[in-house]
Amino acid sequence: MAFETKDGWKFTKHGTWLGGDKGSDKPIIYGARNSRTTAGMWELMQGLDINYIEERVENSDQMRDHARGKKPLLVNVTYISTLLGNKSAPATSRKVVVVQAPFKVKPGGLTGPAESGSAYAPLIRRNGIIDVGFVTPFADPLSPKSSWYSILARVVDKKKGFDKDEELRIMTDELIGMSDALGLEVDDPSETLAAACVPSAPYTKPPKSTPGTLELKANYYGGNPAYYADGMISAAMGGLMGAEAVLAGDDPADVVWKAGKAIRFHNYLWWLETTKISGLAEALMRVNVNLAMAYPHSWGFSNWAAGA
Repeated sequence: MAFETKDGWKFTKHGTWLGGDKGSDKPIIYGARNSRTTAGMWELMQGLDINYIEERVENSDQMRDHARGKKPLLVNVTYISTLLGNKSAPATSRKVVVVQAPFKVKPGGLTGPAESGSAYAPLIRRNGIIDVGFVTPFADPLSPKSSWYSILARVVDKKKGFDKDEELRIMTDELIGMSDALGLEVDDPSETLAAACVPSAPYTKPPKSTPGTLELKANYYGGNPAYYADGMISAAMGGLMGAEAVLAGDDPADVVWKAGKAIRFHNYLWWLETTKISGLAEALMRVNVNLAMAYPHSWGFSNWAAGA
C-alpha cells in the first residue's frame, strides 16, 4: 500500500506477485501504445485492397454507402452503441478515472520499494475505494528519455456522485507524488501526462447483432478498462479473433465474447475487491502481501505470462 504523510509518500511492506516467490527474469507483460498499434495496422494495409476513408459516420446507411459488394459486414468499434441500429446493453453507472505518464529516473536513482527491471503495483485506499497503481520499466521510441511508466486507475459510480475534475486533480497529485517517492519524475509532463474518465461496460453479454452487423467493441469491451487488462491489447485481439471467425464462417460476436470470459470474470473480482471490500483488502496487504495477492490475483501470473 502507498499512503501520503506530512513527510511525503510512504509504502507498507511489499511482496512478490506476478513473478512468483522469487520474481522472474523474463518479461511478464507486454503493453501497447495506440499510435504504434495504428501504425502497425496502417503498414499491414499497404498493398492490400483496403480503402481508408477519413469521414465520421453517424449511422449504418452511411457505412453501407462506402462499402463495396451487396452484403457488407458493418462493424462497430465505437462507444456509440446505437450506430448500427442494434439493441444496446443496459448502461452501467461505473466509470474508470485514469492518470498515466512515462517517467525517467531522478539523478539520485530509484528509492523505496522500486527496483531496476521489476514492476511495482502500489495501491492507494482513499474514501473507501482503492486506486490501483502500476509502475513498470518502459521503453518506447516515442519517449526515448523515459525508462519507466506509471498509471493509476480508480472505478467510481456516477450514481453516487463524483467531481470528475477534482478526482483527476487528486489522482494526478497521487501519481506524481508516489512516483517521486520511488525516485521517478515525469518526462515532459506538458506532452506526456494524460488523464481521462472512461465509461465502463456491463459484465453481461450484449444483445445479439442483427444480420450483416457486428458489435465488436461491445463483445470484447467487458468490465472496467485500464484497470485489470490492457484495453488496446484487448481491442487488437478482439479485432483479430473477430476477423478469423468471419473467415472461418463462425459467429464473430460469440467467438470474441467467449474468448474474453476469463478476463471479464477476474476484472469483476478485482472491482469487488477494490470497491466493496477495500478495507479488508488493505488490512491483508499490510499484514501479509502474498496472502492478499493470492487468488484471484494469482491467475494474472499464468494469464499474462502466457500472453507474453
